[in-house]
Amino acid sequence: VYNSSIDTVQEKLCRDTIETLFDFYKKSPADMPTFYQSLVADWGIDRVVCDYISGMTDNMAENIFRKIKKD
Repeated sequence: VYNSSIDTVQEKLCRDTIETLFDFYKKSPADMPTFYQSLVADWGIDRVVCDYISGMTDNMAENIFRKIKKD
C-alpha cells in the first residue's frame, strides 16, 4: 500500500480490502483481539476498528480479506 506507483486496479483492490475489513470488524468486534475490544466503550467502534486495521501488515490484511471473502 505504501508504493506510490500502484495502478488503478491495485488501488481499487487496496480500497476494497480496507473497506471490507472495516465493515467486517465494525459488525463483528468480537473478532478483534481482546485489547481492541476493550477500547470500544471509550473510543467508539469506528476509531478502534480504524486503529486495528491501520496496525495490520499488508500480508495480514490480505489474508484476513481472503478469509472474509471465502466465508
